[in-house]
Amino acid sequence: MLSKLFGNTAASLKKENATFKVLLYAMVITNFLLTIVALNKESIQTITPPTLVEQAWVDENSASDSYTEAWAMYVALVLGNVTPGTADMIQKIMDPLLSPDIYQDFVNLLQKQVGEIRRDRVILKFEARKITKEPGKPNLFYVSGRSTMEGPTGKKEREDRTYVVEIRIKRYKPIIEFVDTYKGGPRTETVQSRLDRAEENKDRRRQERERERAQ
Repeated sequence: MLSKLFGNTAASLKKENATFKVLLYAMVITNFLLTIVALNKESIQTITPPTLVEQAWVDENSASDSYTEAWAMYVALVLGNVTPGTADMIQKIMDPLLSPDIYQDFVNLLQKQVGEIRRDRVILKFEARKITKEPGKPNLFYVSGRSTMEGPTGKKEREDRTYVVEIRIKRYKPIIEFVDTYKGGPRTETVQSRLDRAEENKDRRRQERERERAQ
């Protein structure tokens, strides 16, 4: 009876081992085929960059909108909340992402902001509220929000502020190609064109009044 039981068990194990070997060989073949496919297909990676709470994709020279928007938001928050103690660390983090064409401009902007903080002994905070794309320029972003400057007496001064960031993807890496900041809301090309026309009209009316007074 016992020998019969061992015999059945041994036969069962042999059958299970044979099945396992078949599955193992199938997995090896599948992995081999997947490797061949992966080597012959451009890689698309899923990445979660800073300030991004959802999945995003990036390949060699392009990325999802959420990915580039998240990086634009990150740059704005970094610059808008810089302190003398974090300036060096921020520069080290941003260095690999900066285009050589704007490297010095970025460093100058960072140093200027830190210099103003030290001189005025203030704490600078920026809260992003909206991100706007430039129509026709998918890599240009306007991150607008509320900037708060708190002095040594605790008095707070608030203003609307916008950070302009242009980001492109090169070899799977975000490259910052332009960065600027100014008071007020986002001045897209449409908005800027409207402001320029308004300024031109203002100048023309002033000149007309001056001519009338001269007559």
